[in-house]
This record gives sequence, structure tokens and C-alpha cells, in this order.
Amino acid sequence: MRPNILFITVDQWRGDCLSALGHPVVQTPHLDALATKGVLFENHYAQCAPCGPSRASIHTGLYMHSHRSVDNGTPLSCEFTNMALEARAFGYDPVLFGYTDTTLDPRLLQPGDAALGSYESVLPGYTAALHVQTEQQQWVDWLTELGYDTSVGRMELHHPGGQRFGPPLYAADHTDAAFTTNKIIKHLEQADSGWFVHASYLSPHAPFVVPEPYNSMFDPADMPPPIRRNNIDDEIAIHGLMRGFIQSGQGADADPAVIARWKAVYFAMMAETDHQLGRLLAEVDLAETIVMLTSDHGEMLGDHWLSGKLGFHPESYHVPLIVAGPSLSAAGTRVAHFTESIDLFPTVMEMIEADVPAQCQGESLVPFLVGATPENWRDAAHWEWDFRNYGRPDSDRETFNLGVIHDSDGTYVHFAGGKPLFFDLTEDPNHFTELSTDPTRSDLVLSYAQRLLTWRLRSDAGDLVNLNATASPMDG
Repeated sequence: MRPNILFITVDQWRGDCLSALGHPVVQTPHLDALATKGVLFENHYAQCAPCGPSRASIHTGLYMHSHRSVDNGTPLSCEFTNMALEARAFGYDPVLFGYTDTTLDPRLLQPGDAALGSYESVLPGYTAALHVQTEQQQWVDWLTELGYDTSVGRMELHHPGGQRFGPPLYAADHTDAAFTTNKIIKHLEQADSGWFVHASYLSPHAPFVVPEPYNSMFDPADMPPPIRRNNIDDEIAIHGLMRGFIQSGQGADADPAVIARWKAVYFAMMAETDHQLGRLLAEVDLAETIVMLTSDHGEMLGDHWLSGKLGFHPESYHVPLIVAGPSLSAAGTRVAHFTESIDLFPTVMEMIEADVPAQCQGESLVPFLVGATPENWRDAAHWEWDFRNYGRPDSDRETFNLGVIHDSDGTYVHFAGGKPLFFDLTEDPNHFTELSTDPTRSDLVLSYAQRLLTWRLRSDAGDLVNLNATASPMDG
């Protein structure tokens, strides 16, 4: 019998934020329980940020330099297949509850189509049972039905009176995560076996707000301090990109008390989402269902004086990954090897015994799920970030991007324009000291640069490149 598929994404969830991983504050009992029944990947990394590009990598199995959907609003070419299309071709009806943040290929759209101006379309292959967009109108309508005065607007609903981190006007049973979970559970109650649901949750993405009892669940005084240099100017001095971040409003608040309150709410949002996921997982039989949970990217959370998901630091790219389901002989284990979001598509395909498309640059994680270690597995994680300025067509936008290779010993960052960065994690695990010009490490820096170049050359796109048109199969 064909297994069910429950593919869960949470948004902006840092990879270190699971209590199963020993986080000093976060409480995620339901995800911890899922990890004991599945496999927890400790060093899993997204390939890019923000949401749209990362979800494109997840669904296509391609690095960003291959699919080239480099920002929210950059179209994803129709030449690529994806997880939903392939599952549909294999007999599933992939149903979406949430969003994929897809910008459709304009070459397939008619003039005047509203999708031409949106990065919030649905990825081809999915049937949208609940399509969540920025305004979250279906959820707001539900609040209206429940008796809330939604005429005050979404900002007042989330932040009554303009308060920044206090509880919203709605109750814990009426969050957008609760609404989404209710919809999915109702769908599963009526679904035949062999279903495919993509549950895409917004939390703990902004707005940073959560009702009681979660809002006061954590004391700001108990929050770990941000990992950052004491002086913001020292952080800025690492690279001009850091100055650009902070001067453009992407820096974190300088007040440690504000950072602590923000963290308390962020972790509380995770607790609320974990509760909703517990409700959902209670409806699922793991003997019949593949469950995969991950996030599109992380959150800087004040580290390095930054907020959001951006730049080159691992905090923006390290994300959780738990895989559970039938016939996992390695259930309850953890994997320390570096894994990447592009591995998810081929993993799902192998788990349902479908062919893995030739375009996939990721590798199936199935060997890890059955207790084996694949031969020649990658020894580092890779990610990319594109910071071109669409408002400056006169700028050399092709130089506004970076690539990173990150392993247990170092992080090397290469820019298309400007000097590289190198951090020796054996001596500096917090990425405080930039060493790319240190003459005593020149050979080490060069070796990382060569490894990044090798990775880049080996991952050039083109699923036809290994074919050759000949008159006869025997022709050379």
C-alpha cells in the first residue's frame, strides 16, 4: 500500500531550537517525541534565504545558483519539475495547507494575470485547500465568525495598543496555527489512504506575537544573551555587507532587554506551534505515513547584531529536520553528517519508490533512515545569498551574491565582488574573528576556496548534459 505523506514546514525556525537538542529554554515535547520515533538530523542546512528561494530549493532539489529564483518575487522557471509534480505523476494528489511563496514563470501567464505581481502563488503540482497569503484573510474571517472585532485591522489584532511583544487580542485556540491545524485535521478525517499533505505553518516567523498562556511562558531574564561582539562597530568592520545590513534597518535592537523579550516571545511561538503540531501528529499513523518536518531558514535573533534571515552566518541557514515513517530501522537515532534541504525531494521520491528526477542535486537520506552511512557523503554544508538591488538597474547586480562552505572546522564566504571571509571554528566557534588575510592561514583559506569552487563546478545545472545524440547506441 502506498504510504501517506505529511510534509511539514515551519517558517524561520532556528536549527538549534529543539529541546531534544539540549536548548536551555525551548520546550518542544511533541517534536521531541517525533524525533524518538524517527531520525533527527543535527546538522541540516537550508541552501538559501529568504522564503521563496529556499522553498524553491526544497521542492526542486536544486541549489539556488541552478534554479535562480534568488529572492521573493524572482520567478521560478517552468523548466524545473518539483516534489509536488512528481508525486502527482506517481498517483498522489498533493494538497497544500499554507503557502509555498512561489513566483510563477511569467512566460506561462497572460498579460494582466494577478500572479505577475505576486510572490505568493502556489507551486505547480499542489492543490490548494488553504492558500495562506500575507493578509491571512481566511483566518481573519474565522476570527470574525468567532466574534472578534477584526475591523480594527491585523496590526491591532496582533499588537493591541501598539505594544510590541504583549499578548494579542485573540486566544491561544484561535491562532493562525490553530486555524491551519483544524483545517488539516478535518481534511485527514475525510481523506482516503495514500494522501499527500503539505502543512506549511507561518510561525515562528514575524509578526512576533503569541497569546497567553504562551506569552508569559518564558521569563526574559532567563534568555541566553545574543552571540555578538560587545561593540557594534567591531561587527560592522568584518565586511561592508554588515554595515549595509545594520544601516538599512536589518540590525537587531541594541538594548539587551529588548532582545531578551523578543527571544521569550520567539521561543513561546515555538511552544505554541509545537502544541498544534502535536494535535496534528496525533491524527497520523506512522506505520502508514511518511512525516518530514523542516524549516525554510533560520533567524539571526540578535546574534551578530542582526535580525531576520540574511547574509552568511549559519544562524540564518541551520534548520531542523526530522524524518519519521514506516520501515525506519534507524528510528530514534541522530545523524551528525551535514545534510541539505535539496536532499528532501530525492528522499521523498525514494521512500515512495518513485524515480528521482535527473535534475536533483541533492542526495536521498534513505540510507541514514535505515542505519547506514552513504559512501562519499558530503563533508560540508553549502548555502548562498543574493543581495542584488532591484531598485538600482545601473548597479552590477551579478556581483551582489555570496556562496558559503561550512564544515566542523571553518566557514568560508566567497563574494562575487569583494574580499572573502574565513572563520576558524576550532578557535572561534562564534564567528568573531575574520582571518582571510592572516598569512599563517593562507593555505587553509585557499583549500576552502578550492573546495567551494569544486562544489560549484560539480553542481552546475543541466539534466541533459550527460546525454549524447547518436545515430546508434554503439556510436562513440
